[in-house]
Amino acid sequence: MLSLEQIDLIEHRLQQAGLDHENLRAELLDHVCCGIEAEMDSGTVFETALENILDRLGAGGLEQVQTETLTILSY
Repeated sequence: MLSLEQIDLIEHRLQQAGLDHENLRAELLDHVCCGIEAEMDSGTVFETALENILDRLGAGGLEQVQTETLTILSY
């Protein structure tokens, strides 16, 4: 289970990445937290797990996820 401080740090990283759509940011926060917890259950430390999960989002990262999601929602 993540601490409130860790969750705040993750949310801050999502905001820094340019996620300004509140509902999408909340959904991604949940998914990122779950991914981090799964990695931590396997023995990975929080900081490494966070970077691993964010790296899996690919080259465009969180901004690309937001752009693509908003494009799909606008149809």
